[in-house]
Amino acid sequence: MEDLQIWSVAVDPSDSDTIFAGTRPNAFRSKDGGKSWEHLDIGVIDPCPIGTARTTNIIVDPRNPAEKPCCDGMAWRITSGL
Repeated sequence: MEDLQIWSVAVDPSDSDTIFAGTRPNAFRSKDGGKSWEHLDIGVIDPCPIGTARTTNIIVDPRNPAEKPCCDGMAWRITSGL
């Protein structure tokens, strides 16, 4: 994730080694406390009608750790199957 602007960060409350980072225009996930990162295809359109797309909010649902909604103006759902 070098050279990427980080716009948001969220930690899975059920697994502190799982971290999500919102960038421009996508999101990434680490399952090892930030040592390595994988790109998540959350379907953000770039360019978007209002400028450069950014993932400005990531929310991890503590009631349902198997599903992690990711928000960027619209709701994008990230499931644990990614």
